[in-house]
Amino acid sequence: MRIAAPVMNPPGLLSSQHPVWMCAMRPFFLLTMGSAVLLIALWSAVLALGLPPPPVAGGALVWHAHELLLGFGLAAVAGFVLTAVPEFTDTASASPRTARQLVLLWLLGRAGFWLSPTIRPSLPRSSPTRWATSPPTTACSASRRKPRKCSPPRW
Repeated sequence: MRIAAPVMNPPGLLSSQHPVWMCAMRPFFLLTMGSAVLLIALWSAVLALGLPPPPVAGGALVWHAHELLLGFGLAAVAGFVLTAVPEFTDTASASPRTARQLVLLWLLGRAGFWLSPTIRPSLPRSSPTRWATSPPTTACSASRRKPRKCSPPRW
């Protein structure tokens, strides 16, 4: 006699039921890791292989500082803030929808800077400013709601 386990179909990455979105810190730690690997590889290629740096406003040094502080750094800080505030204060964590919105803001900040030579100059300045204030604002507004702990996905 053979007993077969039920086949479970995990939800797609964009579904709010996907494990990445169940806790708001998860996508930001993944983005931190991904941006670190990609940016180190790109910067190494610029330095070692002589590839031209991206044609962003301010040149290579501004590009490096911007991506380090507002790309890698803010993703890491957002992941920490969205982890620490709910855990240490025993309050609600951000919803999957809020996590997706914050990730979209982070991606807009990256795209705005990379596309800065071809688009209006107001987008790269406004998006990182908005993004930098979003995780603390989200954490504070979440603290006024009913606690919602990170839970394993239910498929």
